[in-house]
Amino acid sequence: MAGLDFCFQRDLAVNATNALRALYGTVFRVGTSAEILYTSSGTSRDFAKGRTQIKYVYTVELRDTGEFGFLLPAEQILPSGLETFEGVKVIALRIIEEFARN
Repeated sequence: MAGLDFCFQRDLAVNATNALRALYGTVFRVGTSAEILYTSSGTSRDFAKGRTQIKYVYTVELRDTGEFGFLLPAEQILPSGLETFEGVKVIALRIIEEFARN
């Protein structure tokens, strides 16, 4: 069974991914790490979610689709950073809206 925050996390991930896609049209998948990558335990996200109760915990992968792995060609580095930042901004704004106190 998914954790209590799962729906909130997924909705925010979808919104962030949509913002990211809007810049260059890069398509990203949204799902758990086990669904998209592989099953793992004892990770920093497990600690962040389980021990410290951080509500929004994500594993973020960059734009490669398996062709280049972790060695993106130089011409893809800046677009990768810019589109990722669009997604990060969506997440940061939600966190500020939800947790900031005036």
